[in-house]
Amino acid sequence: MAPAAVLFDLDGVIVASEQHWVSTEADFLSGLIPEWSEVNQRRLLGLSVRDVFRLLVSEFGLQTRWDEFLEFYDKRAIPIYSELAAEVPGATGVMRAASAAGIPIGIVSNSPQR
Repeated sequence: MAPAAVLFDLDGVIVASEQHWVSTEADFLSGLIPEWSEVNQRRLLGLSVRDVFRLLVSEFGLQTRWDEFLEFYDKRAIPIYSELAAEVPGATGVMRAASAAGIPIGIVSNSPQR
């Protein structure tokens, strides 16, 4: 029995971008939150940008406005996705195979749509 559809996450499944986000985000957040640590950084994996912001406000008292915080991510996304991140080997082939078999495919992400 074929699935009704196959959904692919973007970061880490289609595009190897997570390592670039982790280092970029860690540098940014350690500048905002003096006690920022690797343990804290690991807690962010899989969270949306909005959820990261909420966590930082509630647990670390972040004073940065949402629009300023989002601007950081928007600016960093351009070089990460256009220059640094590469396709996860085989991702395109799997998507093409599903499509050729008549199975609808979709891409899902916690990242902002922009």
